[in-house]
Amino acid sequence: MKYATPALIAYLATGGVFTMADCYTITLQPGGIYRWTNADIPLTLNSLLFTSSLDNGGQPLVKRGAIRNARGTEVDTLDLTLLCGGSAQLMGTNMSLAAINGAFDAARVRVERVLSAYPGDTSMGSVVLFEGNCAGVDPSSTQVVLHVKSDLELLQYQMPRILFQPGCANCFGDSGCGISLPSLTVAGTVGAAPSASSLPTTITGSYALGVVVMTSGVTSGSRRTVSQLSGGAITFTVPLPATPSAGDTFTIYPGCARTAAACAAYNNSNNYQGFPYVPETSTSL
Repeated sequence: MKYATPALIAYLATGGVFTMADCYTITLQPGGIYRWTNADIPLTLNSLLFTSSLDNGGQPLVKRGAIRNARGTEVDTLDLTLLCGGSAQLMGTNMSLAAINGAFDAARVRVERVLSAYPGDTSMGSVVLFEGNCAGVDPSSTQVVLHVKSDLELLQYQMPRILFQPGCANCFGDSGCGISLPSLTVAGTVGAAPSASSLPTTITGSYALGVVVMTSGVTSGSRRTVSQLSGGAITFTVPLPATPSAGDTFTIYPGCARTAAACAAYNNSNNYQGFPYVPETSTSL
């Protein structure tokens, strides 16, 4: 069921002429909220400004596909196309490159329809047409397609959440784990002669299974799992989408093997959600 404000319902009941525009709110997981509209002019809805691509050269033209709504518990879907050309920017970089770097991964998307008696009027509120998380991204040189799924997808999560398994059921740094990742995060600078799979650095310590987040340069926004940190270089399990430059910045935090011993090393055994004495799998001949 779609909710509409009493003012909008009353106006539609009069049979009066109205204009329509869509407002898009995209919340990125790394941080940052973007509000765009397909109207010819910017709109202010609930005291929030939605900018128009015709008024802002650095903004993409947003085009959405049909919203697929199904009865029951089937997941609703929506494809959102961002026509960005070569001028649209996201997080300070080209939008297509930012999408390749993972900026839109798991982004939150909200689509609202504004109906008004005249262009620019938002006093009657909006109707929320769709809301969900980005489940896939298809970037190209001129556009970025976001494949969005509704929150019904959450029903596909494993139940019960905690299984009888040797490894911890918590994700490192989540609310169940209790470890504060910001307190373990260290900022660094890329040294000389980097490659897509290795970053020279002066940082030392044990960061295997940790995560590097690039914060500047052509790979800004990219996240990669650390294979090892040794010999003054960070090695990734999967290469970056491009080769960074010396002087680019990044942050890094350690990982966890999710074993009882690894949890004890963080003085966090009270939050360990594994069963280390579960018998190992054996083969019967």
